[in-house]
Amino acid sequence: MTINSYLTSIANQAIVRDEEKQNIKRSISTLSDRLNQYFGSDLTDHFQFGSSNRDTMMPRKMDSNSDVDYMIVFKDDNYKPQTYLDRLRRFSDMKYSRSEIKQSHPTIILSLSHIHFELVPALSSFWRAAEYRIPDKASSYDDWVRTSPLELETDLVISNKENNSLIKPLIRVIKYWNAVNKYPFRSFDLEEKILKAFYVNPFMYQYFSNEKLEDYFYEFVNGITNSWNDPDWKREKIGRLKDRVDVIKRFKKKGHESDAVDILKKIFPPLN
Repeated sequence: MTINSYLTSIANQAIVRDEEKQNIKRSISTLSDRLNQYFGSDLTDHFQFGSSNRDTMMPRKMDSNSDVDYMIVFKDDNYKPQTYLDRLRRFSDMKYSRSEIKQSHPTIILSLSHIHFELVPALSSFWRAAEYRIPDKASSYDDWVRTSPLELETDLVISNKENNSLIKPLIRVIKYWNAVNKYPFRSFDLEEKILKAFYVNPFMYQYFSNEKLEDYFYEFVNGITNSWNDPDWKREKIGRLKDRVDVIKRFKKKGHESDAVDILKKIFPPLN
């Protein structure tokens, strides 16, 4: 086994397969029906978005916190975010009384037996189509910020195509490392970081020498940096990742591929 074949194996295992996908699909259909029954004309739209739409969602066997993002767009727009979060909490209490429900700013988390839903309250934006207002982290979720949830999907499709169809596999393997290490990064932030690292500007010539998933993995890990306010435990996780990748490269350079794979398995533990 080589470094690249092991990474590819992990990326392939990190795909949500048919049975799990069908369970999620049924749950989304039920959620949609219950939202319509409960809120009726008080909503202008509601839809699935995020990693479950981008083929970068992790199966539960590799990430117990894997979730489906679901945006609920309210018609009236006169209130602060907490008002709409309270409405979603009441909806969840009534329609999913046997499930675990909690508020985790800026969402309501609805935990079913096979999946978590993150219910995101939203308002339509006045600026452009397909743009919405969601609770703003910078205001401690007391105000709104504009977002285009489908934009990242478009960017990912383009980036993946221009990078040998290896960006989605890279996202999945890095998200597995993130889950194993108790989430040094928010899942969405990781996807954004990877997209920015391999962004393809359509208006200028760019050349990426990467040909294999292994190459993309090395380049991304090399580019990870700490923020000044990162906690010590996060710095330690990132530092250990970088150190192990350095060891892998040294083994590879000496022709000791099997030793390199052994170190890689410490980063990405084999699944039972």
